[in-house]
Amino acid sequence: ATATYRVLQSTRVSLLSTTSTSTVPVTEQKDNPSSSSSLQGYRLFGAGDEKYASALRFDLSPTAIQSLAAEIETEINAVMDAIAGLPEDARTTNTVLLPLVQLEQRLSALENSVCLLQNVSPDKAVRDASHAAEVQLRKHAVEVSMRKDVYRVIKSYAEAHCDADALDAEWRRYLEFTLRDYRRAGLDLEDAKYEEIKAIKKRMSEIASEFAKNLNEENTVFILEEDELKGMPADWMSARLIRDGDGDDDEATTAAAVGKYRVSLKYPDLFPILQKCLIEKTREKMLRAHNSRCMKENTPIMEELVKLRYQQAQLLGKANHASHVLEIRMAKNPKMVWDFLHDLNAKMQPLADKDLQALLALKKQEKEAAQQAFDGVIHEHDFRYYCTLREEKEFAIDKESLRVYFPIQTVIDGALQIYQTLLGLKFLPVPSDESQFLLWHSDVQLYQVQDTRTQELFGYFFLDLFPREGKYGHACKMTLQTGCNIYGDDGSVVGTQLPINTLLCNFPKPTDDKPSLLSHDDVVTFFHEFGHCVHQL
Repeated sequence: ATATYRVLQSTRVSLLSTTSTSTVPVTEQKDNPSSSSSLQGYRLFGAGDEKYASALRFDLSPTAIQSLAAEIETEINAVMDAIAGLPEDARTTNTVLLPLVQLEQRLSALENSVCLLQNVSPDKAVRDASHAAEVQLRKHAVEVSMRKDVYRVIKSYAEAHCDADALDAEWRRYLEFTLRDYRRAGLDLEDAKYEEIKAIKKRMSEIASEFAKNLNEENTVFILEEDELKGMPADWMSARLIRDGDGDDDEATTAAAVGKYRVSLKYPDLFPILQKCLIEKTREKMLRAHNSRCMKENTPIMEELVKLRYQQAQLLGKANHASHVLEIRMAKNPKMVWDFLHDLNAKMQPLADKDLQALLALKKQEKEAAQQAFDGVIHEHDFRYYCTLREEKEFAIDKESLRVYFPIQTVIDGALQIYQTLLGLKFLPVPSDESQFLLWHSDVQLYQVQDTRTQELFGYFFLDLFPREGKYGHACKMTLQTGCNIYGDDGSVVGTQLPINTLLCNFPKPTDDKPSLLSHDDVVTFFHEFGHCVHQL
């Protein structure tokens, strides 16, 4: 690792040819995240000890985010201009393809430093700046992907200056996919259609970012009476009880709310209600609110996006958006998907009908016992509730009682141990005071990944597992730095860039008097997402 770092220093791998060649590590500049040169310290991209692992930064101020995004665009433009300006006799693998590969490697961590924070930062100003920067970078990416001058050079290189059979398989695949993506973007079309597609792509990138931002910022809270939450476990109720002196002056902490319960639409609040709450109106109210989050803001976006996708597909000669997207996927066409789903549905329908009758029988029995009308329907807000009731009655499965076996750290340790054993890896926690990174929140844990046999450094991952205001609301793995070779200007491999990613989840957060106990579904979710994490590594 140290040797690789020295190689990188000696070859002076740098982000921008127009910036200082200083190799000051990021750790020495933590205290000035909004300095005028936001790229100071971004010089080391390869494997090394933890201190020199990455150019990622999570302590950027709004001003630094804006500056970094602009400098990323400058770097991209410089590389594309250089390729577009190549004369015929200078179009080689090292002048056409290599700069594109180097650019992608160089900017991987920097672009993700800019864009991640909108999903995780506790500071709304930072989230807003990150969102604005992503919109800016997405629009710029459309401009770059639609540059005909660059496409002409790459196409000329492929047709007249490249012996594809002589290329390594990896480079040959890269060239093939690059040309394919340019064609699919419409660069072979006449100018009028080309300009229309470019405008559509820009608009789609803009509104897609806005759609996600609206969901991340959603913070609906209900103040519910105890009678509205009959059937909920005592510890769940206690964690949401509004006590005298809680909080400040919002609705959930006024004197009138004391003794009631503060319930959000986040998963740790929503799913237990859908599974355990005896009051159907409460289940319906919560699910309806969850399913209509940001409806006013996002419905026009969804409607516009559907139209734009259709228009783009038509301009590209495809019947619809599905045909365009599936063309390069395993299914290849919508008919294949349609036939698969209908075939699967035909096989599953008898089982589904049987299960539905079992749920209806439970609902009828419960409604008659409570002397309430039975409507003969399992509504969406009924489904999880009666599935849970059936598990308890027919199969003696009490998911709430299973939680005591799944404290979150036990789940983390167990999952990591399984992967360590299967793959011959070691996952080592990195204390915050020994890390290059200023973590975006105190809940976040950082792990270093090593090969058990060779002690080779494989990469890093972050765990951000608890909900908070403004955070991404579902569960996912996000790549923060691409794992790849680092190529010198002669095309030789001079180092390795480590893969880095983060898991974002929304599990119940521990309190002073109660640990975080996961449901079995939460455990499945963690294993699922951690599988993506290890896959990227």
